[in-house]
Amino acid sequence: MKGKKLLRAMRSGVFGMSKPLMIIMVVACLVLAVVVFFLFGNEEQSGYSQFEGVSILVKCSNPECNAEYQMDKKEFREAVSAEKQKNLLYIGDPPIRCKECGQMSLLEAIKCPKCETVFFKGQLGPGHFKDECPNCGYSETKEQRKKTAGGSS
Repeated sequence: MKGKKLLRAMRSGVFGMSKPLMIIMVVACLVLAVVVFFLFGNEEQSGYSQFEGVSILVKCSNPECNAEYQMDKKEFREAVSAEKQKNLLYIGDPPIRCKECGQMSLLEAIKCPKCETVFFKGQLGPGHFKDECPNCGYSETKEQRKKTAGGSS
């Protein structure tokens, strides 16, 4: 007798809802998810206004140019985002147009506080800190971690 009641309950749908009502609920949830996605979007669609007025160092990877200059971080992030939209499979930040040579070769750079070498962020690749200098090996991140590890012992 209990088995028959269970079968009847299962046939009538979840929580006693009929199948058409369940379908309407699923469709409504999907529509709501799409609306929320387009209203709030992802980080790249929401803009980079929090970076406005912040300067970053950029460097041209074109060996004939090698230009180094300051750029507004908001403008840089917007240009990188636009390039990423052209090729969604691009891993990392794609280069953007250099104002000196006009080539798509401009990347974010870092100036080493020790030896003042200007290098590309993450230039040394996996196994190294993104701010690790290829010339002297100094990294502010590495130094901060050493201080934190030494201070907690």
